[in-house]
Amino acid sequence: MKTVYKLGAAVGLALVAVVGAKVFGGLVYSAAAPDEAPRVAGAMTFRKAATQSGSASAELRPGDAALGKKAVKVCAACHTFDQGGANKVGPNLFGIVGAKIAHAEGFKYSDAVAGHGGRWDAGNLGKWLTNPKDFIPGNKMSYAGVKSEQQRRDIIAYLETLR
Repeated sequence: MKTVYKLGAAVGLALVAVVGAKVFGGLVYSAAAPDEAPRVAGAMTFRKAATQSGSASAELRPGDAALGKKAVKVCAACHTFDQGGANKVGPNLFGIVGAKIAHAEGFKYSDAVAGHGGRWDAGNLGKWLTNPKDFIPGNKMSYAGVKSEQQRRDIIAYLETLR
């Protein structure tokens, strides 16, 4: 009989530990994903406001360079952002806004990117950030893109400060 009580106590303790870890983890790691962060005044979230208005783009705010600087931290694995910074797996992105596509000296671009032409304006950067493979098929970038339009705006606002 003592074995049954011990087993019951062990199962109960395990459940308490799992629930406690979930609750404590939620308190410690409570940062919302970019799409879930509040975007409008009051208690409504961006997602709810977009649903109610019928158009997400009508509710988007201008890009925020400070948020964009945080968002590009994942890009730092392959890119640098400093003036005169080295090329890595991807080219240095300092001064990219307004530059010719395939502009970075010393970086070996794919034939698709090198032959594309045009400039890195906000429209082209937005298309690239949405899905690099769709914007320039055949490029070497393995990143799938930034799904949040608001986060893309923030990233472009940050890149515009790099002059």
